[in-house]
Amino acid sequence: MKKVFLSFCFISIFWYPFILQAQWFPVTVPTTQGLEAITFTDTLHGFAPLANGSMLESSDGGVSWIVVPTGNAALLADICFPSSSTGYSVGNNGVIIRTSDAGNTWSGINSPTPDVLRGVYFLNPDTGFICGQHEEIYRTTNGGTTWVQQNSGIYWLRQFSFPTPQTGYCAGDDLIIFKTTDGGLTWNQIPSGGGTNLNDIQFLTADTGFVCGLNGYVAKSFDGGQTWQVLNTGTTINFEGLCFFNSQVGYCVGTPGIIMKTTDGGVTWNQETSGTNVTLRNLYFIHQTQGYITGGVGTLLENCVPAPGPITGPSPVCQGDTGKIYSVNPVAGATGYHWNLPPGAILTSGNNTDVITITFTPTSVSGSLTVNAYNSLCNGTTSQPFPIIVNSAPLPTLNGPVQACFGSTVNYTTQTGMSNYTWNISSGGTITAGGTSTDNSVSVTWNTIGFQTVAVNFQDVNGCTGIIPALVNITVNALPVPTISGPDTSCVISTGNVYSTATGKTNYQWSISAGGVITSGGTTTNDTVTVTWNVAGTQHVWLNYTDANGCNASIPADYNVTTTPSPTVNVTIVPSSNNVCSGTQVTFTATPTNGGITPNYQWKVNGINSGINSITFAYTPINGDVVTCVLTSSITACISNNPATSNGIIMVVNPLLPVSITISASVNPICQGSSVTFTGVPVNGTPTSTFQWQVNGINVGTNSSNYSYIPNNGDVVTCV
Repeated sequence: MKKVFLSFCFISIFWYPFILQAQWFPVTVPTTQGLEAITFTDTLHGFAPLANGSMLESSDGGVSWIVVPTGNAALLADICFPSSSTGYSVGNNGVIIRTSDAGNTWSGINSPTPDVLRGVYFLNPDTGFICGQHEEIYRTTNGGTTWVQQNSGIYWLRQFSFPTPQTGYCAGDDLIIFKTTDGGLTWNQIPSGGGTNLNDIQFLTADTGFVCGLNGYVAKSFDGGQTWQVLNTGTTINFEGLCFFNSQVGYCVGTPGIIMKTTDGGVTWNQETSGTNVTLRNLYFIHQTQGYITGGVGTLLENCVPAPGPITGPSPVCQGDTGKIYSVNPVAGATGYHWNLPPGAILTSGNNTDVITITFTPTSVSGSLTVNAYNSLCNGTTSQPFPIIVNSAPLPTLNGPVQACFGSTVNYTTQTGMSNYTWNISSGGTITAGGTSTDNSVSVTWNTIGFQTVAVNFQDVNGCTGIIPALVNITVNALPVPTISGPDTSCVISTGNVYSTATGKTNYQWSISAGGVITSGGTTTNDTVTVTWNVAGTQHVWLNYTDANGCNASIPADYNVTTTPSPTVNVTIVPSSNNVCSGTQVTFTATPTNGGITPNYQWKVNGINSGINSITFAYTPINGDVVTCVLTSSITACISNNPATSNGIIMVVNPLLPVSITISASVNPICQGSSVTFTGVPVNGTPTSTFQWQVNGINVGTNSSNYSYIPNNGDVVTCV
């Protein structure tokens, strides 16, 4: 995203001559990587994503640039800052990175696709869009935490343009242009006006817009993209990017090193000199006289002349000083320099050059020095202000506490910007930091109780020393010795352990070892703390506080507490059997944990007390009975979960059912010597039922529901 100018390209006609005659000069950047896009969040802070995944950044209006790692190695193709602190950049492999601290750091965020991404636009820090390969458009409303896909296809989409929060456009290959009129909730394809692949799109209003692409293609629409007028650019080069200030004035850039400009809405075009043959990709104008073009191999171009670099020269100075020299490095393309001086200062030599000499009159006051370069075509951007302090005679002052604690290190300060500081400390203190001739502060460790002093003097920028040193009288107080009282033994999980110290102090600092929990008190205003100890062993209560002199103990008071384990009472029960027949007696056995020497067992059936105080319990259950046992331990000291309730046993009791069997013969009567098969059909049998066949009361056959044999006349066959 590039064309969100700080002036939003709504530029009045009066400055056309400055833009029409713009020249382009290379800007030195610390990289040979391709600059894929560029944007500024204000007149000072600029960002350009690089082909190696890093970010090129400026904080001085494009005068100097640094490379900031992003933790990403994939090519970054586009960038958008919806606010001064929040920015997004997208690129190859579906990479999306974000900054929330104005580009100081970047980190990857959730991407909805592994495909190549080419365009990004955010309406605000949370709501935005990305596009790229396969005609993909994704929308987020939570800063990229989640994405919703809103379009897909086979071609590439490359760039967004949102002239209003509701109306947006997205263009790409094969003449594809999509449009939204509901803030990006839905996208519909609109006509493209012929041509070829589109690389860039810009709508100045919801209706007026331009596109550019391969083979010198540029078209414009005045009806929201419903119809397009193809413009004759007079070239067949590939355009990569465009920027229009209004419906008449605009630029297109491309390969190799082509910069084309129109001032009549695209009727005619003029080529401007870029000084390079690399592919130019992107444009951004900070304001009407300062624009940038990015390209391959570390290419960054600036129109007109850039802002001068840092001003060098003396500050502070004195009223009446003469011969003070200030300068900037020469600016490429400049033919002169305009200097703006602080009130009361006079330029005595070097007018219209990069080196000047200033006299500061007796009426001079502090102010800023600035300069801008110019040539016959335009005025360049003003430099960063150089503050000049004009000082008069000094009166030293000394700031710092007049009460100190023994062993404390205290800081004392005087005016900044002076020289030849002279510090004097009484014998009860030791300088631990600062206190040299160049320090306007001193840190003193007080190691003697009683009356002490700190004094300072200095020379100001006029070379004058204070008549009387600044002096502070200090009282150094002894440190308090906190004490703690309270129980030094306790059971684990016992409550109400109160520990106390002296009353009337401030900033109480209670802390306990990890084996305990503070249940009340223990704040900075409490002289007591109540603790529940949860872990056995040696525990600690620590305390410090501030006494009436504002002093703390050198080390906190440490109170040792011995905590005894609290065993847990538990009981489990098991039945001798379950899933029994009605009328069967079942014996339950309890297994106690920490029951003591004389535990008490209360057995319950369906919550009703049953049985006696015994480790076992026998009774004849009914189906669905729930049997539990409550164990009361005979241990009374440091015990938990007493009494304990066992697991519940749900009894399964089956009713007694009558069993019978009927048999039938395969044939009867039969001829002598013929075999007959008998079949038994049980009633209330089970898969494990057994069969005993009998002939005339004598056991025969096997354990089977079928039996075959050759009978004699009058045989009696039965089955048990």
